[in-house]
Amino acid sequence: MGRIKFTFYALLFLVFGCNFGYALSDNEMLLPPANDDCAGATPLTVNSTEICASGTTATFAQATASALGATCTAQNGADVWYEFTATSTAHTIALSNFSGTPQPMVIVLYDGDCTGLTMLSCSQNNVLNASGLIIGDTYKVKIYFNTTSPSLTNTFLVCVTTPPPPSNNNQTECLITTVNYDFELPNLTWSTYPTFVNHNVVQGWRTTASDQTMEFWQEPNYENVPAYSGDQFIELNANVVSGVYQDYNTPQSTVFNYGFAHRGRQGTDTCQLLAGPPGGPYTPVTTVSTGNTAWSYNTGTYTVPDNQPITRFILQSVSSVGGASVGNFLDAISFTANNGIISPNPFYMDCGDLVASLEAAGTGTWSAHGGNPSTVTFSDPTANNVDISGFSVQGIYYFDWTTEYCTSTIEVSYTGPYPSDPVITDITYCQGQTAVPIDIPVDEPGYTMLYYLNGVAYSNPTPDTSVVGSVTYYVIQESDAGCQTPAYPLVVTVNPGQDPVTDFTLPEALCTSDGTVTPTTGTDFTTGGTFSAPAEVVIDPGTGEINLLASTPGIYDITYSVEEDIENCLIAGSSTVSFIINAAPVLMPVTPLELCDDATNDGVAEFDLAPAIAEALNNQTGYTVTIHLTEADAEANLNPQSQPLFTNMIAGGQSIYMRVVEDGTTTDCYSIEEIQLFVHPLPTISAPITNYVQCDQTDPDANDGIEEFDLTTKDTEITGGNVDYAVSYYMTYADADSATNVIANPATYQNTAP
Repeated sequence: MGRIKFTFYALLFLVFGCNFGYALSDNEMLLPPANDDCAGATPLTVNSTEICASGTTATFAQATASALGATCTAQNGADVWYEFTATSTAHTIALSNFSGTPQPMVIVLYDGDCTGLTMLSCSQNNVLNASGLIIGDTYKVKIYFNTTSPSLTNTFLVCVTTPPPPSNNNQTECLITTVNYDFELPNLTWSTYPTFVNHNVVQGWRTTASDQTMEFWQEPNYENVPAYSGDQFIELNANVVSGVYQDYNTPQSTVFNYGFAHRGRQGTDTCQLLAGPPGGPYTPVTTVSTGNTAWSYNTGTYTVPDNQPITRFILQSVSSVGGASVGNFLDAISFTANNGIISPNPFYMDCGDLVASLEAAGTGTWSAHGGNPSTVTFSDPTANNVDISGFSVQGIYYFDWTTEYCTSTIEVSYTGPYPSDPVITDITYCQGQTAVPIDIPVDEPGYTMLYYLNGVAYSNPTPDTSVVGSVTYYVIQESDAGCQTPAYPLVVTVNPGQDPVTDFTLPEALCTSDGTVTPTTGTDFTTGGTFSAPAEVVIDPGTGEINLLASTPGIYDITYSVEEDIENCLIAGSSTVSFIINAAPVLMPVTPLELCDDATNDGVAEFDLAPAIAEALNNQTGYTVTIHLTEADAEANLNPQSQPLFTNMIAGGQSIYMRVVEDGTTTDCYSIEEIQLFVHPLPTISAPITNYVQCDQTDPDANDGIEEFDLTTKDTEITGGNVDYAVSYYMTYADADSATNVIANPATYQNTAP
């Protein structure tokens, strides 16, 4: 806490009765600076670039050593406090423009407020590179003298700048760089001769020389030695043999890349690069000898061993031609390392990239931010080269690479997979057909099908069917993230209308007796049309089958019509055939002809067919009749038989067929009717028949020779028991032969002659 110094002189109170008074001979008040303690921290302007355009002058008059805030050295002669609000994750706090006696200064950076300060880092070389800052947070800075008895007349400029990110836009949290690498600071007044500077007013560099002196050369100079980089360089030995060095935080094994320009002054000078913890032991890294005619630039790598939390690089004079205080020019000294993410940041994953292959330096662990759009999978979370997969949602992802030294973050933009190739089917229309918009289904909601015709983009275009030919659209499926498939062709063809094939044939004429007839169609006949005819013709409109029997004889036009069908590229068309239906004779069923066999009883008899023919014709005239033994012969008009008398050829009877043709027709329309012939065999009478004798007993007194006979009692004897026979009785042979005058009551017959 700062102190207020008061010098008091005698203050005399005189009390005389009720009178009071005082006298103050002198009053002197010496105040410390306003920022002597944490509560009075002076705000610092944050420069948006690495150039210090606006800084604050620090003064230490009456400053005291504050008890707040840990320090990184044992001595604190006096301190002042500052604060700034981070506008980047990395800032540089640098001291420059020193006046007064050079003294060792320490910069300490704290997080938190004055009631609870956490030391983040400190620096003893006038520059503190702060990383891992949170944008918008306010940080405290304490600057103090690393000596017990400082001179408080010193002033210097305090400046907060913003370093640019590396070329790949990664953060600087894990980037280790060299402060004032080409010795351009301090900004010295130009002189042709070297300027000797105490290292406490130099940014970055310190010397091992006991007099703390560094020798700066400017260009041009009296020896005409050009700087390797910029306008200033140093001579390694100012007054005594020495080295220059910088310290780097290396809490874990780190690979440094180094480079430095070296040149002899009066001949070939030699220097050596050493590395190790502050205080040693130091390990030789490289030894360089260079003549005085040109600069040499020397590069290499150094791997920090484990358990070396601070690494010091020293460029030490080995020998010089000019003596202990002459020689070994140095410029452009760079020690850099990156324990963070090396991959470009932001890292963009192109369409279809499903794996982000990232690279980091150092030893650390990969992790994903909790707010990422989806969970992911690391191939090996501890590998420097990691493959991150499993992205399922398009968006911005953040991943950390965390080492003992720092944490760096990379932004990964996941665009998404390529959509599947669109499923395309070429489209065919007929000229003039009503087209519908092309609408190929997308794979996912939010995806879009893009259609291009002649380089012009369309949304669900409707093809033009007025012109015959083919046009080619190109189809692309685009995801909601803008990922597109290749363009695939979709051919739309417009075909001209085709004349239907409607040709068919029918016999020139048919008879109603032909039953049915179906048109014979031509090659490539166009189906789907309609057959039509006048009402007198019974026709099936789909198949064209004509029912001749049900149709009225006459001459008719039969037409097959196909209506216009634009959907199938058909033009309306029809064909017509003239067709005659002739009437066939209409015959009546014939009663079977039956005859009894003659005495030969051989089943053969002569039939008179005239009655049957007349019955079939039913008084119709103008017909020719032929008789045939089989229906097939009748159909073919083969083997006509004699008529009207016809003797059956099959014992017992047979069927014969009458073919009737209308006279005077060219179509010979005919009808066929069956005539059944039956020849019945004669009954066989058992012979001889015994006489039927009775006594005259009905009237014995009369004795008149008349008696009643039951002739039916002789039936069985006559028929031999054949129940199919019927027996009738007659008085004379002639009556029996002619079947006349049958005895009416044979069961009660009385003889007439006594």
